[in-house]
Amino acid sequence: MERTTAYSGWHPQPFPGPEWASRVLWSATRLLSAWTGEVRAEVTPAGDPAAGVPTDAATARALLAERIPVADRRAESMRDWIADHLAGPYGELTRTERDGALHLVRTDRHRPQQLTVSSGKPSGAIDATTRVACAMTLLSKLLWLNNNTPVRFCAWTGPREHADPDAEAVAALARTREDEDGDEEPPVPRAVTLDQAYAGMENIVRGSLLELMDGSWSGVDECPPVPDGHVSRHLYRDLLAALTPDRLEYVAVAGYVPLRWTEEDLEMDEEVGTILLVGAGGTAVLDVDLMI
Repeated sequence: MERTTAYSGWHPQPFPGPEWASRVLWSATRLLSAWTGEVRAEVTPAGDPAAGVPTDAATARALLAERIPVADRRAESMRDWIADHLAGPYGELTRTERDGALHLVRTDRHRPQQLTVSSGKPSGAIDATTRVACAMTLLSKLLWLNNNTPVRFCAWTGPREHADPDAEAVAALARTREDEDGDEEPPVPRAVTLDQAYAGMENIVRGSLLELMDGSWSGVDECPPVPDGHVSRHLYRDLLAALTPDRLEYVAVAGYVPLRWTEEDLEMDEEVGTILLVGAGGTAVLDVDLMI
């Protein structure tokens, strides 16, 4: 089966963008273009930040809203997240306008990054592998297990090998395990509905979203839900949608996929959660690595 990972971190996917580009910012602009149907924001070689006007997050949001029209909450959340990311802590954001284009330059301890916003042009199709890798890259930026360890993602896709969907899920799970010694039994898949699989991902996001880890709550009951319309919610949904094969027949989970927000379901006795999607058009396996 073909493996896809994020563009950064553990076993990174080969990066199709320019080497100097931020993997996170490039991934965000690619998904924004896919979600709006046109390219208006692109990562370009950085200009001189000293020539620009200092810009805060609210101003950056307003400037992007003027230049990047969106039709739904999904694209709006990504556009706003890009502005917040550029104006985020531990760096400075400046803006210039040249030749009718807006240039936003973020300077921090890394290489300066520039977002150029100009008149729109058709975005073209984004292939499934790029879509999956971009979503994984951004989710690993947003979801953390502690101060040093992000949540990691890995997916496999391939043709279906068994007529029986349950047997296919078991076989696909076995094929994608990386037990070099071969002495560990793979977890047993548990059949669920597609809605339950989405609920499991929602709960993983809720338990790992950095923005919710502000020290104001303790215990399962006090943890706030993922904010309505938050970009992380759209990202995990886009990830699962991109992996779902044609004519889906069977969905299963294995390991740590908490289907309900209860202490019992959230008790972490496994360090990897797996979602298996079996369809007439193929099979997909998604691993969510929660190992610290």
